[in-house]
Amino acid sequence: MSRSLSFPVLATAFALALPVNAEQKMPSAPEAADISGEWGFTANTNDDCSFTGTALLTRTSDPNRFGCELTALQMCTTETWQVRQSCSAVRLDDQLIINSEIEEFLQGEPNQGYLPDNFSLKIKSSDFMKGVLLSWGRHSAEFRRTEDVIG
Repeated sequence: MSRSLSFPVLATAFALALPVNAEQKMPSAPEAADISGEWGFTANTNDDCSFTGTALLTRTSDPNRFGCELTALQMCTTETWQVRQSCSAVRLDDQLIINSEIEEFLQGEPNQGYLPDNFSLKIKSSDFMKGVLLSWGRHSAEFRRTEDVIG
C-alpha cells in the first residue's frame, strides 16, 4: 500500500488547513501593489547629513508610468537644502525607477553641486519600497507610505 497522497488530496488538505480569512492576511504581490499616493523617504548618505523627503506618485493612462513630484531635505552640519523636483516614475514588475529634475531650491543657495535625486526601488508592498538613491553616489533608501491625518 502506498503512503503517498495524490496532488488533489494534498491540495484539499492544505486548503482546509488555512484559516478562512487567509487571503486577507497574505500580502499582495509587489507587482499588484498600488503605489500611487503620498510617500515619505529617507536615505543613508554616510556623512554628517540627514536626507529625508516626501514624494507624490500620481497615476497616468499607462499603469506602469507615474507622474511624480518630490521634495528632498538635506540637512548637514553647516548647510541645509530643501529642493522641489519634478520627476517621472516607471514600474518594471516589482521595480520602480524615479528620474528627477530640480525645479527650485526652497531652502539653501542653488548650486551646481546639488544633483537631481533619482531612485531605483524594489516594491516590497503597497506601503514600503526599498532601494538606492542615485544622486551624488549610491545610498540605501527607503520609501514608506504616509497617511493623511484629518484634524
